[in-house]
Amino acid sequence: MSVRPALLAIVVGLFAGCAQTSSRPAETVEPWPQVTFVFDAGNASLRGARVLVDGDDAGPIADFAEGRGALKVPPGVRIIKVVSSTGIVLDVRTRLRDGVTRPFALR
Repeated sequence: MSVRPALLAIVVGLFAGCAQTSSRPAETVEPWPQVTFVFDAGNASLRGARVLVDGDDAGPIADFAEGRGALKVPPGVRIIKVVSSTGIVLDVRTRLRDGVTRPFALR
């Protein structure tokens, strides 16, 4: 019996084991904190409301409605404001940590 066929079978077996892939999808964890808003979409005073983070306009509140989208913000202490045509709806200073989603309820 020759050693070569046995050695070849071992090498092929090792490479075949390396070629297997996982059938599970890769999970990604969002490292930055996220902010969402819970509000009545029919509320006329919130229709054109904008979200500000540390004084910078982040976009319309509708984009960050809970279940629809989330606003990613850098971790740390942030000032979150919601401003509508009728005035300031929300003005809060909050500490946000990595991987946390913080919902704000508006009335």
